Amino acid sequence: MTGQKPKALNLQKPWGWAIVYGGKDVENRSWSTDYRGDLLAHQGKAQDRDGLHSAPGGMGRSG
Repeated sequence: MTGQKPKALNLQKPWGWAIVYGGKDVENRSWSTDYRGDLLAHQGKAQDRDGLHSAPGGMGRSG
């Protein structure tokens, strides 16, 4: 990591799984940022229930 304070992004299930295992390489947010650099990702306990149904590749299987 660089010498600057790291930024972090909190993700609901199943999107953390999708980024690590499912090939999801884009995270769409309602806000924009000019930040470029290292990013920490955290998958919380909350689930995006609509996402469980729309996620490709069996992401809805995890509990």
